[in-house]
Amino acid sequence: MDTGLLLIKIITLFYQHSVVGGEAGDDYSEFVDELMENIPAPVETMGSDEMRSVQLALRKTIRWLIGRGKHEPLDRLDLMQRLLNDCGQDAATYQALEMGINSSEDDPYRANQIVTQIFRDLKSWDNRRKAKAVIKKLAMPIIYGGEDVDVDTAVGKLMEEIETLNLTTTDQFDPAVVSEVSVSDLNAVSHIFKQAKEESSTLGVLRTGFQGINRMLGEVGGFRRSEFVLIGALQHNNKSGFTMDLTRQIAVHNKPYMRDPKKKPMIMHISSENNMTDNMVSWWKRIKANVDGLVHDHQSIDEATAAKEVMEALSINGYEVNFCRVDPSQFGYRNLFERIKQFENMGYEIHLLTIDYLGMFNKSGCEKGVAGQEYRDLFRRVRNFTSARGICVITPHQLSPAAKMLVRNGMEEDLPRETANKGYWDNCTKIDQEVDVEIIIHLVRVGEETYMCVQRGKHRTISITPERDKFCVYKFSEAGILDDINGKDMSRKHVAGDTMAEGGANPWFG
Repeated sequence: MDTGLLLIKIITLFYQHSVVGGEAGDDYSEFVDELMENIPAPVETMGSDEMRSVQLALRKTIRWLIGRGKHEPLDRLDLMQRLLNDCGQDAATYQALEMGINSSEDDPYRANQIVTQIFRDLKSWDNRRKAKAVIKKLAMPIIYGGEDVDVDTAVGKLMEEIETLNLTTTDQFDPAVVSEVSVSDLNAVSHIFKQAKEESSTLGVLRTGFQGINRMLGEVGGFRRSEFVLIGALQHNNKSGFTMDLTRQIAVHNKPYMRDPKKKPMIMHISSENNMTDNMVSWWKRIKANVDGLVHDHQSIDEATAAKEVMEALSINGYEVNFCRVDPSQFGYRNLFERIKQFENMGYEIHLLTIDYLGMFNKSGCEKGVAGQEYRDLFRRVRNFTSARGICVITPHQLSPAAKMLVRNGMEEDLPRETANKGYWDNCTKIDQEVDVEIIIHLVRVGEETYMCVQRGKHRTISITPERDKFCVYKFSEAGILDDINGKDMSRKHVAGDTMAEGGANPWFG
């Protein structure tokens, strides 16, 4: 956009804003004032003297417009006389200004549309100007700094600065808006209701292999696509094991419901902590144990056979399951988004993304501020990106040291109940505000037996789940906690109590 057009748009903006009404919309004077400081001033070498004199005159008129009171009416005749005087013999510029001022025919509704569009155009120009300045400032050390420059750090800093600017604009829509609907659009409203019915039905719901967990997720009986699920626990309390179980169960116990039948269903599992070899052995042991209930030794099985058994089991319903391990010090949300888009471009529809652990990812590009702000921003960015794509995300996160104090004070079975919905999160107490489902787990040992207590906290859903269904207990066998979705309900209401299939009675000492 050249300088002359910028000045024309700014004057049109001021007039049309006055048509909207002084009390409506924003005051653009401060924004335009800053903009004028960065619009190149005409110099003697540019174009003709007439063009230079017209631009200088229009700049004076804009300064006059900026200096007016916020709610002061703008007289159309007065403005047109000023502009005619400013333009002199430049008929083309005057005609462009006249078209801009007459474009709304003094209709406030149309004027508001014009104001919105012009402001977006000006903001886009300003953002690109800022981006060029940032690139010029930060790229010079990269290009001319020699061998001593840490290029990775410098490029990361450049990307972080650029990302603060919203460079993605369109002629009509704000890219930050994920979805919208107007009540005057019958088809759009009907589509929203259709989506609500689908989300409340069992179509597309990702059931787990535990009846007790499905029950605590409400009437749909599983995780919904686009939900962000946060699993919380103290150290060494089965966070990774539980999320691996959920991932395996979703692949094994669900037939993919495709939003786009032309695509292929995928489940992604990203580990930022465990080695691929350790994870693969765990997958294999869990798969085998849920077939025969036995403990299996991976040392006694051929590697190719074990790999085949894992992949056949996880793909039984048609899912392509992708595993990867990343270096969290270098892998951030940008890398995650690119990896997801890469699979989408290959024709996959991603239903589930398990990240063990998201909180360990590189925070480059995330907002910094009060303690924990970058964690919260990381979770927010990932949720917004995946939710719009219909991807369910499951990730574990550590509970805070304050939760450990509850254990020291004698709370074992009650720890999940006491910490759910109360912000007992490590690094950032408010990350639960960015998620859709919160589940707290804790291991309790009675003699030689181990139980996993599970409490559901927050859940963004249409229906209300009864309180009695938000807590359950599962007992470990020698082979781990086995799936019960296709058999007797093995969940309990209390540690060491009877299973729900047995009546759910309290333990003898309870």
